Amino acid sequence: MSLIITQQVTQLVITGPQQTVVIDGPGSGSLVIATEGVQGPPGAGSSLTKATAAAIAAGQVVTPDVVGSMVLAQANTVNNCRAAMVAASSAASGFTISIASDFLTLTDWTAATGAHDLVVGADYFLSPTTPGRLTTTVPTTGVVLHIGSAIDTTTLMLSGADPITL
Repeated sequence: MSLIITQQVTQLVITGPQQTVVIDGPGSGSLVIATEGVQGPPGAGSSLTKATAAAIAAGQVVTPDVVGSMVLAQANTVNNCRAAMVAASSAASGFTISIASDFLTLTDWTAATGAHDLVVGADYFLSPTTPGRLTTTVPTTGVVLHIGSAIDTTTLMLSGADPITL
């Protein structure tokens, strides 16, 4: 491969599959070749080490209470759904719970939605009436908190949206 430059440039960046070449403008005399390293292992995920203040099922939406224990979130006020997260595992009161980060796949969503399967393509919101519950109905009172969208009957892609007070 050859490259011909017919105009003066201050910097030229050439990116390939595993390397980047940076050539600075005239007079700088620098040539930098950077090669990507081997990708490290994936992270271990998020796990809250504080006790839950109530029994929580995988798929339910949780939030920290005033002492940091996890409780079921509810979209009736901003305080009841601040820092809302989705439980990736079930835990009895007083035990540790894992939190989903980008998506969550469950074989049974009944504890979180009231139905075994998710509705493909549907948006899920935190319920303003039932703590921890996901609903496909957009709340008309309290707070709207979009939790995610179903990409199939078992997987919810989480949105990380901020709550909107009505």
